Amino acid sequence: MGLTSCQLGEALEKAGVFRPENTAAHHIVAEGAKRAEPARKILEKYGIDINGAMNGVFLPTNKNTSNLPGIMHNGRHPNDYIDAVNDRLRMADKIGTKEAVEAELKNIANILSNADRNANWKTILKQL
Repeated sequence: MGLTSCQLGEALEKAGVFRPENTAAHHIVAEGAKRAEPARKILEKYGIDINGAMNGVFLPTNKNTSNLPGIMHNGRHPNDYIDAVNDRLRMADKIGTKEAVEAELKNIANILSNADRNANWKTILKQL
């Protein structure tokens, strides 16, 4: 697990989010992918920390054998996923408030954490 994932996990726990066993902290907006720059700029615009709890969710890893829901975390952000996050945050940004962007981040976290374990990262956010 990378340093920023550790920071994100600590931020989630500090915010009171329970960390189930064998889960990884997932950045909703990718912290390093060049393609995610539009979404990162929106986070910056509203003062939302890329490694803050608002941009994260705990997702099961391949070591998780419980019935915990959530798409399997693999550490990668496919382009289709990044594009969908960019689109969703652009729509929220059009409303013009931090609350709208935070609400969309919570919505994405909810979709990811309640998805089937074997859901497809490329299509998980396509249903607008």
